[in-house]
Amino acid sequence: MKTAHIRLLGLCSVFLASSLYAGSIYNIEHVPYKNGSKGREISTETKVDGANLKLQIPDESGQSGSDLIYRGGEQKIIIVDHGRRAYMEIDEQFFSRISAQLNQAAAQMEAALANVPPGQRKAMEEMLKKNMGQGMMGNANMSKMEVKEVGDGDRINGVDTTHYEVYEDGVRVVEHWVASWASLDGGREMATAFMEMSSFFNDMMKTLANSPMGGPLKKGPGSNWFGQLDEMNGLPVRTKSYDRYGTLEGVTNFKSSEEKDIDPAEFSPPPGYRRQEMGGQPSMGGQRPY
Repeated sequence: MKTAHIRLLGLCSVFLASSLYAGSIYNIEHVPYKNGSKGREISTETKVDGANLKLQIPDESGQSGSDLIYRGGEQKIIIVDHGRRAYMEIDEQFFSRISAQLNQAAAQMEAALANVPPGQRKAMEEMLKKNMGQGMMGNANMSKMEVKEVGDGDRINGVDTTHYEVYEDGVRVVEHWVASWASLDGGREMATAFMEMSSFFNDMMKTLANSPMGGPLKKGPGSNWFGQLDEMNGLPVRTKSYDRYGTLEGVTNFKSSEEKDIDPAEFSPPPGYRRQEMGGQPSMGGQRPY
């Protein structure tokens, strides 16, 4: 689960290390590691046109598993699952529906617990904590994510970087080498579009966090990849991820970019793909996004 989260962060955030064009394609390299052995290089593309972004998210084999599309003018995220030939649209209405369903589920559980004998209530509450995490049932043991600035980092692709580390329950799981927005050609313009997506996502997550069962979403900004970008105030041009034992799991780097006209259809689901709602979510490269 964490590996997919880090890959997504690396893929979406390292592509700004070169000049920004009106329509551009950024080439990203991800190298997985397993048991200390270097795996096959996985190459992917990120397409940018104005406020529209398209992030290609490969599966474990390096094939095109999913796309994450952000359409800035509509404030909408589209997740495309090529394996299932399906897609999901995520907007304000989407999160409102989820929040309403969480509220309804919380009310139903409260009503069910009211009819449970006192001797059995505690056992049921513990079971709900285990299965549903922190929320209406109180504080469960949720992972705590923390972003720490280490200091000056390496000079990468001609720009200075700041070195950051991300900790999960006190264990380092990620390293980022972050270039400031101002140091990147066209970075300020891209920052506007990219942080708009960040703001959209985080506002929607707050909607869920305020529901009775939204406790797991209150872990802090470091608990999701948008929150990490907010804290670092820049874009990683290199990312390394580790397991909880300190073993390297993957390295993501910016490689190159090219100016190219981009068909507007690239920022829509492919023809013939079916739209799915909650309960039939497309996957992120066959994995969860975080």
